[in-house]
Amino acid sequence: MNMVEPAGPFSFCGESPVGILLLHGFTGSPLNVRYLGEKLAEAGYHVDAPCLTGHGSTWRELQGATRRDWINDAEGALAGLRERATVVFAGGLSMGGTLCLHLARHHPDLAGIVLVNHAICLTPWWLEYLTPVARMIISSVKGGPRDVKDPGAREQAFERIPLAEFNELFRLMREVRSGLHEVSQPALIFKSWEDHVVPVASATATYDRISSTKKDLVRLENSYHVAVQDYDRDIIAGKVLEFVSEISREKTDGFK
Repeated sequence: MNMVEPAGPFSFCGESPVGILLLHGFTGSPLNVRYLGEKLAEAGYHVDAPCLTGHGSTWRELQGATRRDWINDAEGALAGLRERATVVFAGGLSMGGTLCLHLARHHPDLAGIVLVNHAICLTPWWLEYLTPVARMIISSVKGGPRDVKDPGAREQAFERIPLAEFNELFRLMREVRSGLHEVSQPALIFKSWEDHVVPVASATATYDRISSTKKDLVRLENSYHVAVQDYDRDIIAGKVLEFVSEISREKTDGFK
């Protein structure tokens, strides 16, 4: 499908030395994290949200994209944000959260990470083992259901999923799972208990395996997978603002 609303990258310049990188999910677009980005910008923070390779247009544009492309997108956006901000956080939805864990592992100077229904495993579990074989037979499958509880939400995703690129997501998840113990930054983890894409185990396993001494797992009661656009979006925004303010205050001697 074509995205029916502007789905490209966005950037807000703030007056604070603090910046937040926001990453959207697989087959989604920066629109997924726009609401959270606007709330952070209202608080005076720098906010950048890139459009990951192959996303933001049609599902055919995704064909040929690899996990290395998405990692490079995240790395490039992080480097760009650091030109404006001295204290930088990374947050992401679904695969965006997976990429945040990758960044945290390789950039220990990140101030903190925010994960919303991040993916280190998917529902059903056997997709990870079936996809590498299925992609040799069929090129794409019908996209999953629109996993937002709020009927008024602007959530968008592709109508089809190319299997080769779906397999790249699984390869990214495996890489990230293997290095969770190397993540030590403060972590704020949100998990919808009713999520038809990512199981609760993705959040609990991450919480248990990361080495962070400051970490919090927040249970979301009234949202499905795309929680940053769902009924709990203000709960997420409020807690993220508290988290960023607390951590950045420690790093900037009281200045936001």
